[in-house]
Amino acid sequence: MNFIDDTVLQRPHALVSGLQLSLLNDPVSLRDEWIALERTGLSSLFQSFAWCAAWHATADEHSQTAIVVGRTPDCRLMFILPFQIRRRFGVRILEWMSSPLASNGYGIYDPWCVSREGQDWINSHFYDILDVVGSYDALALRDMPVELNGYPHPLSGLMNVEAPNKTYQFSITDDFDGLLAAKRSAESRKNIRWRDNKLMRLGKVGFSGDHSATENQQALTELFSDQAARLAEAGVADPFGTRERAFFDHLLRHPTAGSSYIKIFRLSLDGTGLSSILAAFHNDVCIDLLTSLADTDYRKYSPGDLVLRRLIKHCCENGVRVFDLSIGVADYKLVWCDQPTTLRCIILGRTPMGLAYAAMHTAEQVIKGFAKQSPFLRDTYFAMRRWLKAGS
Repeated sequence: MNFIDDTVLQRPHALVSGLQLSLLNDPVSLRDEWIALERTGLSSLFQSFAWCAAWHATADEHSQTAIVVGRTPDCRLMFILPFQIRRRFGVRILEWMSSPLASNGYGIYDPWCVSREGQDWINSHFYDILDVVGSYDALALRDMPVELNGYPHPLSGLMNVEAPNKTYQFSITDDFDGLLAAKRSAESRKNIRWRDNKLMRLGKVGFSGDHSATENQQALTELFSDQAARLAEAGVADPFGTRERAFFDHLLRHPTAGSSYIKIFRLSLDGTGLSSILAAFHNDVCIDLLTSLADTDYRKYSPGDLVLRRLIKHCCENGVRVFDLSIGVADYKLVWCDQPTTLRCIILGRTPMGLAYAAMHTAEQVIKGFAKQSPFLRDTYFAMRRWLKAGS
């Protein structure tokens, strides 16, 4: 199924106020330049070549890749905006590739794009950029940080809706013990030592992110299974379907030479899995994409907290400088992150159908945001889901 006008894909490059704009429908054709720009420019994991190439390789009939590229007349690459067009409720939605799986939307930019001149150019020619894509009904660029790693988002002047989610990042150094002391109270650290010692007396506690290809597949299957079971306890449907599982499997099986990759870190007791983290690395940032907790009698020793601490320590020892706990409200994230990052969206309609969708989607973001700001409403919501599940 083709959502993009085929004539657009054959259109010669458009020259817009000094930059050539073009459209690609396959990230592989830009591989080397893409990887080079994400290393030297400004980028996010979720628009990296490795991430987008894996998403494109596991594409289904519901979405189509639409990558907008900007160059100077002498072919210097200035930005890559990896979009997709996805059909939902019959509406063709232009959004970031891998939405809604991606935790944030940023793009890949030459440093010029965050200068005053560059931001002015992008703000003035945003609709020219969108016109390169061709036909769509609504624009929904979600979960964008106003700043990323100290640099402004080039699209920040266009954001018009606050997202319901926040992301939780904190800086780290090579001193893990100092970090732990700064983030956890003396009483909390005492309880940590008590639980860890209790667990270690029961057997050999293992922690590793280095696995064979076969072990990786087994660990990924175990992680998704444990996650689905844990969500079901709360009455929440598993968000990781066939497409999402195939995507992460592809990322594990086909690492690229770029700056982004994923690994599974597994905590075990005498070889039996207790908790796992699917972590992604991009430049000097580690992102906790997914944490699973096995249904064992050892949950009382908080293996989820232990595997997270082990991963943070691993990052401290290996040159990582920012740890990202990803989006989603959880009390443990507030322990590590003093100030969550607010995310914003650009939601616009282009056709009558798209305008209706944009209005409904904006209202959805506002309502979700209100609910997530209220612990009472959030706890009541999950309690009702558990009650409904128990009665079904």
